[in-house]
Amino acid sequence: MSVPAELGSRVRRLQRETVTVAMHTDLIADVSERRSLGETRILARRHAEVFRQAGVRCICDHVIGETFETQSFPTRDLLTAFSGGKLYNPSLLKHSLKILEGMLADLDESQAAFGLAHTAADIRRLAADGKIAVVLSTQGVTPLEDEPALLDVYHRLGLRVVGMANIHGNGAVGSYLANPSYGLSQLGRGIVTRACRLKMVVDVSYVSRQGFWDIVDLVDGPIIASCTNAVAVHGFSGNFTDDQLRAVAQKGGVIGLHANGKLVSSSPKPTLSEFVDHIDHIAAVVGIDHVGLGPNIVEPTFYPTEAYERLFSDVGVWRAVYPEGFGSYSELSNVTAELLRRGYADADVQKVLGDNALRVYEDVWGS
Repeated sequence: MSVPAELGSRVRRLQRETVTVAMHTDLIADVSERRSLGETRILARRHAEVFRQAGVRCICDHVIGETFETQSFPTRDLLTAFSGGKLYNPSLLKHSLKILEGMLADLDESQAAFGLAHTAADIRRLAADGKIAVVLSTQGVTPLEDEPALLDVYHRLGLRVVGMANIHGNGAVGSYLANPSYGLSQLGRGIVTRACRLKMVVDVSYVSRQGFWDIVDLVDGPIIASCTNAVAVHGFSGNFTDDQLRAVAQKGGVIGLHANGKLVSSSPKPTLSEFVDHIDHIAAVVGIDHVGLGPNIVEPTFYPTEAYERLFSDVGVWRAVYPEGFGSYSELSNVTAELLRRGYADADVQKVLGDNALRVYEDVWGS
């Protein structure tokens, strides 16, 4: 799919002038796996080009949590544990610190292309220097084990976004898939309260309905849902109802649209138009100021594919299907063009691409 010629110059200008933010990315599996095998500069060598092609200036990567990426890699740790290695204590705290250290080391080595961002000003500065800003996030809070105070340590190490759950839920909060009626536990309340004190952005993607409303009641400032869509457009259980969309907007927050086809439509081959329908709906319900892009696309380089297939060959290998024309970050220009074709003003397109996410980061973190 190519951008219509009559829109090409506008698309290129908007993507050149906008600090585009991908609110949810999945680089950590590749980084942690390859570093365990002795590779270096993985971000610069393997991941910079696709974001440059897309004009993406900032990514938010969930480097710790209870996701597949943060618990299954590096595979050498799994093999050592299964073999009864005496030196390996498979605690989530130890594992999370190890892979976080690997990401921080790789950022240092890849600083010609990437930089760690602690503030919105950092993001803008790195973008102006032609670099890709990296915001570090959790997706799930099990690396805290049972101690909310450990969030202070992760904050000192650079994390600025707290994703409370993944699809499995945890002891702090249920998920839409597991324990959907389980809200914030006392532990979860302690973590959210701590995150607010530290001025960390709270991400409510994947959390249970009850957990969502508990977090809304507890947090005073903006919250985000970094990767979800509108249930009114497609009735996937993890998508947000209009009432949830309104609650995020009333907090001053942002919903990051998810490109995974199972959240986009019931079609086996979702279309770009169906993806943008979610943007239309959310903009109609709560306004364009509360729409962003997840989009949580998994590029071929994001996972160490051979290890992935070897580990999970017995249960089948998960594959996401993305909308035609938006199966890679490098195709982001097609989304920009579709928004323009539907009549969105340039300034509103820029809000979706990154201005809204940056506003929330700045509101929570400070300038």
